[in-house]
Amino acid sequence: MNIDKIGIPPDRVVTFPEFTDADVEKLGKLINDNKIRTFVTGHPDASAAQIEQYARTLEKEYGLDSTLLKRLIRNEQYRTTIAPVYDLEYDIQLQEAVNILNNDNFRALMQTTKTLKALQEEAAGEMALAS
Repeated sequence: MNIDKIGIPPDRVVTFPEFTDADVEKLGKLINDNKIRTFVTGHPDASAAQIEQYARTLEKEYGLDSTLLKRLIRNEQYRTTIAPVYDLEYDIQLQEAVNILNNDNFRALMQTTKTLKALQEEAAGEMALAS
């Protein structure tokens, strides 16, 4: 049995924050105002503290989450430089993996994790029942 077009269910689901229509509108205004690019152009080597401060300023002005704003500023910085291999501050899936390794009982989790073969067998059984 092949898992193509079926996928592998995650052991732990990590979801991204959802944007409301109002958030999308605010984000569109921020992009059109070009403030992030202007900031990064004027501060190409901005420190984390400077980014934090500017994100708080934008948060007050646009009503968007400062974590999102910091990420947008960093993304703009990375557009013109070599980006790091990972960004632990903003990669929520990587954060969850590190959290599992540091805080959860990893050995117990691995004992309950299904192998690829078990997942394939389950999928074959479900397909047989559906036929």
